[in-house]
Amino acid sequence: MTFPEGESVTSQALGERIKLEIKGRIDRRELAEGDPISSENELCARFGVSRGLARQALRDLELEGYVIRSQGKRSAVAPASRRRQGFPLDGSRVVSIAVHEQHCLHARTVLEGFVSHMAEHRIQTVTYNLEFDPEDEARFIEHLSETKLAGACLWVQYDQPQTRALIQRYCESGFPVVLVDRPLPGLEVDFAVSDNEWLGYSLTRALLERGHRRIGFAGDGENVASGRDRFEGYRRALKEADLPFRETYCGIFASDFHVSQAAARAIMAEREAPTAFCCMHDSSAELLARELDRLGYVVPEHIELAAVDDDRISETKGIPMLTVRQPARLMGQEAARLLLERIRNPHRAFEQRYLRGKEVEADNVQVDPPVKLDSDKTEAAKTG
Repeated sequence: MTFPEGESVTSQALGERIKLEIKGRIDRRELAEGDPISSENELCARFGVSRGLARQALRDLELEGYVIRSQGKRSAVAPASRRRQGFPLDGSRVVSIAVHEQHCLHARTVLEGFVSHMAEHRIQTVTYNLEFDPEDEARFIEHLSETKLAGACLWVQYDQPQTRALIQRYCESGFPVVLVDRPLPGLEVDFAVSDNEWLGYSLTRALLERGHRRIGFAGDGENVASGRDRFEGYRRALKEADLPFRETYCGIFASDFHVSQAAARAIMAEREAPTAFCCMHDSSAELLARELDRLGYVVPEHIELAAVDDDRISETKGIPMLTVRQPARLMGQEAARLLLERIRNPHRAFEQRYLRGKEVEADNVQVDPPVKLDSDKTEAAKTG
């Protein structure tokens, strides 16, 4: 899906909503073959989008075999056979990208980078905004080659044997596939991801440079490569500083209130509790800050936080913390470049890019003047 000139990435999410609603009504058989589809003007009024964006959504639906559009006639539901046969346009100029959680700023920026690079090369992009369970994700990947696309970019959510086997099969068969944001370690496939080990390392180093010697780690419990790498970066920074790794300083801060509460209480009950935390990402930092507040700690006076803040929670939620951000747009652009290279030369060596864009350089870690660490103040907060 190309971005109409002047449309913001936020507006593109509205375009996806138009597509998902119409697809859903067709899939649920609320709209039958030949039934009319809402006009561009009706879609503009209903979703509050420009006419260009409404027109693009209908074009995408036509491309995906859901809609028939004719000059001077109202768009109508296409026969189901068109969806089974794939896309009605020339697949040699069409690629797809399936991105997880397009409602978040990071994912939208990755998507923008990918689409803009493809547009420069006059390649049409079909986007999928998908929330999967492991079985659904595998089924989606399995049917990719049936779409007659020139290639596909995937943000894989679940590292599971079936998914690995399917992607490996595509690589061996010559169907171009590239991964973005999340790698599958050990798999021979092109990918463009952040140097996540470096992210964890740089945040921990920033805390060390501010005088902290008792640094905890706030994870999210997801067993994905990016999280494991950030955790290893945290451990490497501690090791280089000749500081011991303490498992009791590490906890899971996820959406489950009880899990986050228990983790915060256990860590801060340590005789020598942490004075700072390296956080897996902005969401875990927000949850940790909430639990610290419940326990009577003030951020950053008592406890300092450092996080990968891709969605700008430090700004929107007003949580003071040290931040780095992934090079999201560059990641999308590199994934697009790798996919085009794979399409042009199916036999080239696999290229796996770990990116350290300007957003994650050390001088982009946003650090305020160091606070004066006061162990008596921390003890007072612990005792209430």
